[in-house]
Amino acid sequence: ERYKLIRKAGFDCVMLWWSDQFGRGGGYQEDVRLARSAGLYVENIHAPVHEQNNLSLDNLSGEGLFQSYLQC
Repeated sequence: ERYKLIRKAGFDCVMLWWSDQFGRGGGYQEDVRLARSAGLYVENIHAPVHEQNNLSLDNLSGEGLFQSYLQC
């Protein structure tokens, strides 16, 4: 419903946040589909930043973060 209201207000694109942090809760993975079904272009997706320093690590922490970024 939110994305339909955004489209109705005259917007043609959105930026999405890819995380359940900051009280957002689950279901954020559906936002791309919901936005597109409302006729909106997804301009970009902001990746989670809570462990960004792990991205350069050559271990399971770095690999796990890399894999989560690939899901964006």
